[in-house]
Amino acid sequence: MLKLMIVDDEEIILAGIRDMVEKENTAFTRIAIANDGIEALEIMDYFRPDLVITDIQMPEMDGLAMIREAQKKSVCRYIILSGYDEFKYAREAVRLQVKEYLLKPINQLELAQLLKRMAIEIMEEKQSIKLETQEDGIQLETSNANIRMVIDYMKTNYM
Repeated sequence: MLKLMIVDDEEIILAGIRDMVEKENTAFTRIAIANDGIEALEIMDYFRPDLVITDIQMPEMDGLAMIREAQKKSVCRYIILSGYDEFKYAREAVRLQVKEYLLKPINQLELAQLLKRMAIEIMEEKQSIKLETQEDGIQLETSNANIRMVIDYMKTNYM
């Protein structure tokens, strides 16, 4: 239902996060992975993620530079994953309006709760946008009732 992109230069981290997301049965059912910022930006041309989890330190293009470029493509939700607990990274993340800054190693429960919270936030925003466009006379593909039902289900079963 929702799309997630994971960007990290460490294959074991990519596989681990993907496995965690799939095991937790979140609303993120479509997952794309990329090994660096450049590859992620190329994938974003055809895979429009609702949320991006990215490392900061990667070859070719770091996570912060990738976020700046991805924002130009209207990709707007990010979680930074880093092995570095440095203030300069956190400060730049705040400037880029990153939703969360997680330190490695990742706590599976913390990640699961964060993804579920983000899923609800994304679906509520999509619902709001749909209502606004319907007021303007524009019809979208998704159904209000279906989105509301999924949000209610997630709140009941996961929050």
